[in-house]
Order: sequence, then C-alpha cells, then structure tokens
Amino acid sequence: MESNDLDYAGFWRRAAAMLLDLVVLLPIVFLLNWLMPTGPLHPVVAVAPGIALTLFYSVYLVYRFGGTPGKLIMRLRITTTDGRPVTFARAFSRHLPELLLGTIGATGYALAAWRLGMPRLTIFDFPDREMLRQLQAAVPSWMRAIGVVQQLWTWSELIVLLTNRRRRALHDFIAGTVVIRLPRP
Repeated sequence: MESNDLDYAGFWRRAAAMLLDLVVLLPIVFLLNWLMPTGPLHPVVAVAPGIALTLFYSVYLVYRFGGTPGKLIMRLRITTTDGRPVTFARAFSRHLPELLLGTIGATGYALAAWRLGMPRLTIFDFPDREMLRQLQAAVPSWMRAIGVVQQLWTWSELIVLLTNRRRRALHDFIAGTVVIRLPRP
C-alpha cells in the first residue's frame, strides 16, 4: 500500500481506542491485584506483572495483530509509514518511552511503600488520606523529576499528534509508524 493511500486515524478515534483499552485492562489489573500475595515485598514484586502486562498488551499485540484491542475494535491498525505490518522491534521502540517512564514511576512508589512497610500498593488500598499522604511524603525526591518528564512527554505527544498531517505522535516518529483507519467491510 502506498503511503498516499493510507487513511490516517485522527485524535478522536485514537482517544476512543485508548478508552476501550482502559475498559479491557481494568478487569485484568483488578484480577492481578487480587491474585498478588500480600506481604512486605508486595510493592516491589508487584511491579513485574505490570511490566509483563504492558509488554504483552502494547508490544506483542501490536506486533501480532497490528494494534491493541481498543484500536482493533475502532478498526485502526498500526503500520509502518508505507503501510507494512509492524515488526517486533518497531512495536517495542514505539512503546519504550512509556514503558521506561511507567516502570521508573512505579518503582519509585513501590520503594516508598516498601520503606513504609505497606503490605500492598494499589489505589484500592488507601482507605484514608493520611496513608496516601505518608506514601507521597516517602516517595524519593527524584520522582518529582520523573513526574515532570511524564507530563512533558504526554503533552508533547498530544501537541505533535495534533499538528502533523499524518496524525503521528512522538512514539510513532520514534518507531516509524502511523495509525491508519481500515476501510469499512
């Protein structure tokens, strides 16, 4: 397929796909959280299943099927800029910035929870604001910089996506990919 023949996916379709992915992922995250044993190492050990899930969901599924379930439901596909299927290396490089920032951020919160002796670390385990305040106070100082970088990355992704003709986000430029709309059957 010629790059001129590609029908590039716009912001709203991609946003809808992201919301559908959230609907798919939430029950999986609940199940993983429920199955995870509690104990002093829980916050640190809990990071690994999150990394595995994100690699499967955002790398393997993109490589194998051309998109996440949300994108596939919205009839979107991730391809190379000339319309060919995405290789594993491209799928991985497309997700790498988010993976790194997410893993570093999760690790910072996990270390803080571990230092506080919290047996679990999920949003469902904070019945009062005091416990959440303690966790935020125990987060390493370098996490503030990671939070700023995450915000800059997110806003840069949005600005770049909205300001180019092919609606490519920064991660698409990194991987040499585009998100296209498939024709109706």
